Amino acid sequence: MNDPELDALIGRLYRATSSVELDRYRGWALQQLQEVVAFDGAVWSSGHISTMRFHTHTLQGVPRQLAEDLIRLREINPLTDALLDRPGEPIDMAEVIDDAAFYRSEIYRVCFQPRGIERILSSLHLDPRSGLITLLTLYRFRREEAFTQQDKRVQQRMLYHLLNAASHNCLLHLDRHQPANPGSVTALCDQHGIYHEVQQDFIDCMEQCFPGEAVSRLPFEIERGAAELESQGYCMQQEQIGDLFCIDVWPRGPLDSLTLRERQVVDAICRGQTFKETARQLGLSPSTVSNHLYRIYQKLGVTSRNELATLMAQQVS
Repeated sequence: MNDPELDALIGRLYRATSSVELDRYRGWALQQLQEVVAFDGAVWSSGHISTMRFHTHTLQGVPRQLAEDLIRLREINPLTDALLDRPGEPIDMAEVIDDAAFYRSEIYRVCFQPRGIERILSSLHLDPRSGLITLLTLYRFRREEAFTQQDKRVQQRMLYHLLNAASHNCLLHLDRHQPANPGSVTALCDQHGIYHEVQQDFIDCMEQCFPGEAVSRLPFEIERGAAELESQGYCMQQEQIGDLFCIDVWPRGPLDSLTLRERQVVDAICRGQTFKETARQLGLSPSTVSNHLYRIYQKLGVTSRNELATLMAQQVS
């Protein structure tokens, strides 16, 4: 496998982040990976270092039960300690335990042999700032087809781009689900504040707002976050998506003092709409729009549409 082919694959991974749906992206990315390193099955799992548990699994060519068995049997898996000791480095099972011992082992007999798995190449990625951990394991079903040093080189290079492209795909999906505010940073976490996806800029923001506190998870309780961030000059918006929470944080600006209806009026007026057009769009009377605009001028300290448009442009930029 030459570098131009890898470069082409990396380009496809990033270009597809906006076109491939969130629930399909990782599976699609594994299919692309097969073009540069041969494997019969794969498990791509993500979790958090604070719990040492994986909360998402993408599998290809192997049954879903395999991911659960790997977690249950990790204490007898020879790869477990090696992966923790050498994060980011692809490790072949044959490096950790010789073939004769592996094929007699309990982990092979209970977990791998029933699935036809004969060769294993695995790597663990840890982001120390966010605490996010990712396990990518490739399997081959023919014992004579051992993984090579070239396979390891390809997996090591591709792992970084797979993770970053998948994270970008997730955050793009969240932006569509919950439109971002100007200058906003985003994290997806559970009710305990454990990250499932997070922008590095979000962690930078948390470090600035909560110096000296650990930010590998949310440094505040979700229900108290808006009040705590407001005292630091930030706004927070949260939206529950299934069992998770999308947390959107941005620097507080003049327009953040407006109500939702007032923001809608500002958006319409700054797009050049008349009172009648704005009223029709929002289901209001022209006089109500005029009253909203009067209060908006008072709140923001402006006296004309031009000043309002300038202020809005400054906050967005």
